[in-house]
This record gives sequence, structure tokens and C-alpha cells, in this order.
Amino acid sequence: MYIRRIKLEIDYAVYSLSDRFYEKYPNPPYKELLKKKERGYACLLIQSHYGYFICIPYRTEISHKYAYHFRKSSRSQKHKSGLDYTKIAIIKDISYIDRIAIIDQDEFAETRKNIYYIAEKAEQYIEEYKKHISGENTLDKREFRRKYGWSTLKYFHKELEKMVEKLKTEGKVPTLLLHSCCAPCSSSCIEFLSKYFHVTVFYYNPNISESAEYKKRVEEQIRFIREFDTPYKVSFIEGDYEPEEFYKTVRGLEKEPEGGKRCFKCYELRLRKTAELAKQLGFDYFTTTLTISPLKNSVILNKTGLKVAQEMGTQYLLSDFKKKEGYKRSIELSKEYNLYRQNYCGCVYSKREEK
Repeated sequence: MYIRRIKLEIDYAVYSLSDRFYEKYPNPPYKELLKKKERGYACLLIQSHYGYFICIPYRTEISHKYAYHFRKSSRSQKHKSGLDYTKIAIIKDISYIDRIAIIDQDEFAETRKNIYYIAEKAEQYIEEYKKHISGENTLDKREFRRKYGWSTLKYFHKELEKMVEKLKTEGKVPTLLLHSCCAPCSSSCIEFLSKYFHVTVFYYNPNISESAEYKKRVEEQIRFIREFDTPYKVSFIEGDYEPEEFYKTVRGLEKEPEGGKRCFKCYELRLRKTAELAKQLGFDYFTTTLTISPLKNSVILNKTGLKVAQEMGTQYLLSDFKKKEGYKRSIELSKEYNLYRQNYCGCVYSKREEK
């Protein structure tokens, strides 16, 4: 587990929605899901802790208050541009996300600066809608019509179901193959997931450059599983230690900065191997502890997980384990169980940057 200075806990990216999304939700009848001149809106994609992506479109001519209005860009002065909460899409299907979108530089800078506020307001907008339709906290009819009359959320009721609550009501205890990068990162993930799944920890990390370091981390992983009490028994599988696979995967990216394209390739290598094993052994789901790290973007990780799941024909469990103080809890458990906590991810490149 990294012990560098913590950065944002809000993971986000800017993407376009794909043609497949608009084939699923054509206009008409989904008249609120506008498509601009045969191309989709650029969207701010935020990872939700409920297991879906919140997709907030960048729009112009926004005349209502249920949006984040840009203030400093030249476009905002002329065209009332902003992020429109009333046109949020809830995304669980990775094929609905197309490619990274290019947006106004000033508006991207303002998005970054205010990402906490934007994400908080978007989640509040969704939560208030969910509470209304569930009867938990019903709004006045006039207020609901004013705030949600033109909202796209009515098209995403199915996606708004919480994964864990659904599993609980079904009375099913599914199986989950959990890729783990190390014992500290796995600690709070196991604590949470073992309440709802039969978890098997899969330790596959060919990125670790030194065999002694690798063995030490494996031993800590096994010790934590043995000592930590869980509602359902947690099993363990050790993958092959094959650093040559890592070096082959990242060839040509050696000079990339930590957290960049080289890391994305490493994520895919480990998630693909996990998906293969999940398919082979018949697990209901697979996922990874990597999203516990404040230094790893869960949007990228989940997009990669969904991609390999579709290719392998298995199910990926969306996650952002750092949220709801998950990262903080992992530090607490690490101290409680006296877990070995390393100060770099394991590869020779991250170790180089730590010096």
C-alpha cells in the first residue's frame, strides 16, 4: 500500500457517451437524452460508491439552477455553459462509454478545482430523487416537477439499485474472486465484502520487482486472512510470480510517470488474469483491492475491469473501496494487525520515484 501524501478521493474522467448508448436510449422516446449534431455530449464521469458511474454532461444554454455553472471561461460568458445535473446518465455498461473527450481548457480547470463540490451536488440530486420515488422522503408535487420534471433519472431506475442491497434481499451468498495487491489494501475490502460474499483472495502481482519483497507480502496476506474473523470464510489462491510478464506488458513505457499509461497496462494485466481465473473456476464476480488507494483512479480501474469481464464472459463488481472512509479503515486495520506496509507499489519504477 502506498503511504504517499493522499490526493483526491473523488475519481473522475471526461468521456463521450458511445453510439451504443444512444442506440439504447434513442430520441425519441428518450427526448431528454439529447445528442448534439450526431455526436454525444462530453460527460464528467464520476465513480459512485453504489457500483455505477455518474455521467454529468457538459452543456450550454443552461437556464435552471440544477447545474454547476461555469464562471470563468469565455464560453460560459456567452453561452451559459455548465454541468447539467438534470441530464445525468447512470452508467453500468462499459460499452456506453466511448473515448476521452476534449473540452474547453478553462472549464476543465474549473472542474478540477471544484470536483468535490460538483460530485457532492450530483450525488445529492440523485439521492433526493431516489428517496422521493421510494417514498422515504416525498417532495411536494410542484417542487418535484420543478426539479425533476425534465430529469433523465427516470430512465435509470434499474441502475440506481444498490448492488449489496439487491444481493441481501435475494438471500444469495455469491462467490467473489478478489484480486489483492497487498494485505493492508485488502484488509478493509475483506472486512466489507465478506459480509455479502464468499470471498477468495487472489494474489497475483508480477509487478513486484524483488522476490524477497514479493514473498514478504504474500506471507502478510496469508497471515491476515488467517487471523481476521469474517462472517463467511475467506480462501486464498496465490498466482504465479512472473515478473517477466510485467516487463513484457510495459515495454516501451518505462519512462512514463507513475500513475500514467504504464500503470494502466499493469492494471489490465492483473485484472485480466483475475478474470481468466474467475471464469475458469466459476466465480459469480471478480474485483480488485486496487481502488482502495487514493493514488489510483477507480474510473480507469473499473473501466478496465468491465472491459476484460466482457471479453472473458464473466461479471466484474464495480468498486471504489476508498470511499466511505475505506482507506482510513485499512490504515486502522493495518495498525491493529501490525501489517507490513510498504512505501511503493512494488515495481522498479515506483521504487525509483520514491528515492
